[in-house]
Amino acid sequence: MTNNLTLKTAIRTALMGSVLVAGSQTAFADGIPPHERQPLFGDLHVHTNYSLDSYFGFNPNGPREAYHFARGGEVNLFASASPKLKVPLDFAAVTDHAETLGKKAICTDPKLKAYDSDSCVAIRNKSQSREQAECNFLGPQKEGCIQVTDPCDMDNKVCQVKTRDQWQNIQDAAEDFNAPGQFTTFVAYEWSATGNQNPGSFHRNVIFRNHNVPNTPLHSKLPESQVPDQNGEMIPSPEKLWTWLKSECTEENGCEVLTIPHNSNLSYGSIFREPENRGYAELQQEMEPLVEIFQAKGDSECRVGVGSNDELCDFEKRDRRQARKRCPKGSTLSKLPSPVQLEDSWLSFLPSRDARLYCVPICKENSNPRENDCAWPNSYVRNGLKDGLAYEKYLGVNPFKYGIIASTDTHNGISGATEEDQYNGHHGAADNTPEERRVGGVGGYLGTNDINNPGGLAGVWAEENTRDSIFDALKRRETFGTSGTRLKIRLFGGWKYADDMHRQPDMIQQAYEVGVPMGSDLPNTRVDEKTIPKFLVWATKAPNSANLQRLQIIKGWLDKKGKTREKVYDVACSDGLKPHPKIHRCRYNPKTVINTVDLTDCSYSPTTGAVELKTVWTDPDFDSSERAFYYARVVEYPTCRWSQWDVARTILKPIPNVPATIQERAWSSPIWYSPSN
Repeated sequence: MTNNLTLKTAIRTALMGSVLVAGSQTAFADGIPPHERQPLFGDLHVHTNYSLDSYFGFNPNGPREAYHFARGGEVNLFASASPKLKVPLDFAAVTDHAETLGKKAICTDPKLKAYDSDSCVAIRNKSQSREQAECNFLGPQKEGCIQVTDPCDMDNKVCQVKTRDQWQNIQDAAEDFNAPGQFTTFVAYEWSATGNQNPGSFHRNVIFRNHNVPNTPLHSKLPESQVPDQNGEMIPSPEKLWTWLKSECTEENGCEVLTIPHNSNLSYGSIFREPENRGYAELQQEMEPLVEIFQAKGDSECRVGVGSNDELCDFEKRDRRQARKRCPKGSTLSKLPSPVQLEDSWLSFLPSRDARLYCVPICKENSNPRENDCAWPNSYVRNGLKDGLAYEKYLGVNPFKYGIIASTDTHNGISGATEEDQYNGHHGAADNTPEERRVGGVGGYLGTNDINNPGGLAGVWAEENTRDSIFDALKRRETFGTSGTRLKIRLFGGWKYADDMHRQPDMIQQAYEVGVPMGSDLPNTRVDEKTIPKFLVWATKAPNSANLQRLQIIKGWLDKKGKTREKVYDVACSDGLKPHPKIHRCRYNPKTVINTVDLTDCSYSPTTGAVELKTVWTDPDFDSSERAFYYARVVEYPTCRWSQWDVARTILKPIPNVPATIQERAWSSPIWYSPSN
């Protein structure tokens, strides 16, 4: 959806004598009440051929092409693909790897002496590119990686100049394509850090409010980004990044910035690791208001058997599916209602009847999940949110008070290309054909192509489509993420909501006036100790996708013994059904669940499900002494996964152990509750 300026905004702008031009910094949102905020969709994680790993993949698209594509333009990709979005994005940010901006520029300039170095020759040798990409990014800790001379080590001054030149080009592209009221760009980059002892990533996208930015990006291999580890070796530190950004990006120079971690599922738990002290936790909360929950390299929400007993956690995971084992007795999964315990007519909706029976082992200390098919509990957003409650109790601050977004992490410069039926891959020549997507891969670091996906979208509720308005929404965490479709979702919390407020035409205005939106803390304004919080939750279907199946609220809390817990509540069901009053699940109806998708042509039922779901929900298990968070999730009826679209259009057979269908979804940002004491 491209959001045009409202009439009121145009009048205000005219009265102020402002002119709407590309790159203008005019703030249009003054005077627009909160309930008139509107949903905008974007992509805050986009790589172009300015990133070395994108260049390796024969990607012809730079920052300008990425923004042209985001606005609805067509770009060249490969001989067989000239992709174009069905609907333009509202906003985007090019986030190329800061670590390789100078390298790529040096190695493609024949005038420089490093051009003929072994490293640059390897970089330009496309047949070696995938393995070389791992060597460049992962360094000596990657077993079997043949190290070559870093071209920036050969002439660091030239590398610094080239990095600044590329950084300026990125800024220029953002300024030239920024069109307030129509399309918003953000100057940005990625800080791509990995540890010394393992390839677990703790990457951050660095997003600036406007054109006032540092002269050069700080990358993870510079001394300013590093601290000594327990062995005295220098390693990247997010704290050093945040400290540098605070010193370089100040109110005095008109600069403002935030960072967004991504791929916690590939982080070995480093995204949600224990903060070193209260100061670290405070800095993290200040600089990092959001987390990317979903992208092309998988879902990071939660994991079945790893702190969660939610069958919908089994969604776009990056393990080898044939390696998963049946969950042992006594695992958290055994707490799910079983068919024996319930009437057949009240079984939960499940992606498959066996989904709840499979677990991935929890990693032991120093285990490599890519080699041992295990998972770290603190590699998932929901577990991080739960841990944040405990840290808040003991440190006085919650370092993981994250709002939710999603994005693509495309390395083709095709911002927002998330349609399953138009998937051309996101990693260059490695996955640009149906055949490559079945058997190919982009190296051990990224795994095989069949476990990748088209990625997700970032959603914000903002007054206008401008930098200031969207950045403000990001900062206050009034955001949501989708798995790729344009679902809309909102969550509000308060103490005085009427049970029928969701039926009122002014429900959103009421929700703001007597409560708070997602991303906020519930105010300590309870009438008495018996007052229980209520939540207004609302979602609408995406155009060109299946109808809604159910609307959920996920609660996490810290119990009286200091243990973190979670529970999933279905709060609104489609097809006239209601959640079971005891197990809080939508009634299972085989007639509306089975065979809603024709796998031969990927058509699906246009009548099954709901166009809109909304309700006011009261927490039936509320305990005023326990810290808690609540976020909403809406789930569509099944549609074909990209891999099944490839099967339907070719003579190829289905990929073993890969689901034919998925359930697209959206996640709201949480609302937090803390005891008044």
